[in-house]
This record gives sequence, C-alpha cells and structure tokens, in this order.
Amino acid sequence: DASDASDGVTFVCVGRRSVGATLAHARYDCEVVPFEEGREEEMCPSCWCGACGVPAAECPDWPSHCKTTRAAAMACHAAARTESLRARLQAVPRPPPLDPGCSAARLMAEPRWGPMRFTALSWLANCGSAEEGVSATVSAVHGVSAPAAQALLASLQSLGEVIALPSLGLHVRPGTNIDVPPAPPAPLFPPPPPPQPPPPPPPRPAAVMPHDVVMQMLASAPEP
Repeated sequence: DASDASDGVTFVCVGRRSVGATLAHARYDCEVVPFEEGREEEMCPSCWCGACGVPAAECPDWPSHCKTTRAAAMACHAAARTESLRARLQAVPRPPPLDPGCSAARLMAEPRWGPMRFTALSWLANCGSAEEGVSATVSAVHGVSAPAAQALLASLQSLGEVIALPSLGLHVRPGTNIDVPPAPPAPLFPPPPPPQPPPPPPPRPAAVMPHDVVMQMLASAPEP
C-alpha cells in the first residue's frame, strides 16, 4: 500500500511455504520437506541442524542429527546453557574469610540466620535469580524488613555462597550445601565463664550432751 510506505517501512506478505523456503529454520520446522518418519535426512536449502546449530548440509553427523526433534533440541540447548552458567560460576574466586567483627559475621550469630539462609538459597536454586524476588520472599516468610533481607543477601555474597553476575542476577555457587548452614565465626572476645555455684555449707557438728546430764541419766537408770 502506498500510504504505508511514507515511514520508510515496506511490508511484504508471503505464503508459509515461501517463508519456509527462504528463511533459515531447524529441520523439524521445515515446511518444504515435511519432518516425517523416513524423510528425516531430506532437507531444503534453508534447513539447519537442530542439534549442532549449523546448516544441515554442513552438519558432520547429519544421519543422526536429522532425527532431532524440537523437544530434544530445546533440552540439549538448555543443558548447554546450564553447563555454561555453572562453569562461569565456578570460575568466580571465593572471597577471603570474614572478619569476625564485620556486619555479616554478626548477622550469622543471629538465631534466625540459618532459616533465612535456607529460604534465600532455596529460592535462588529453584525459583529465579532476581534480587527483588528473593528479598521479598525472605521478608514474607520470616517477617523481616526489606533492609534485613538485603543484609542477608549481602552476607551470603560475602561468604561466597551467592554470586552476582552482570545481567544474570544472583546465583548459588555450585557445591553450596543449602540444607546445613556453616558454623558461625568465633566471637572477637571469649565469653565470660559461667558463674560458679556457692560452696556448700560446712557440716554441723554432732550434738554433745553436758557431763552432768549424762551422770544423772546413768544414776536414774534401773540396775540390771
């Protein structure tokens, strides 16, 4: 339409077969050569290998890769992304040991630190990587303020159990034991010894009867 060309954009409508014939697509999405049993090895000039991501004509193992389905390709790509992320996380060096007097060490001494740590790491391992999401979850589950939840995340990063990657959010370091929290650091000063119980009172001496009383008792006793 001439009126649609005023903005410099031209819309071209083509049939589905034309799109399939001209645009690159996975073999299982080909509309020129249907992806049917017995015809998997056939290809059109625009078919790409769904397993290795190269043009089908250049695939080094096409007799095997040609049978790759959409589900298998998605699972393979997801596994590759997961392994790539894992390798990137493992390459991040661990931070130095905490100073016992720092804020993260003091937070670890709090009784609620272990359950809050479990909630944060479980959410990051299973639900997502957004700092806002894990912070809101910790606040809702444990009834703490947003700054307290953010302080928890900062302490986990100081320990090296949580890693922040640019544009990828927060992630649990591979190998981190989510269920068992680490032991809290030693305090700066040893605690005072517990109070000692008072010593027991000395035993009372046995009662001794006066001599004259003993003599009177002997004198009044009947003779055998």
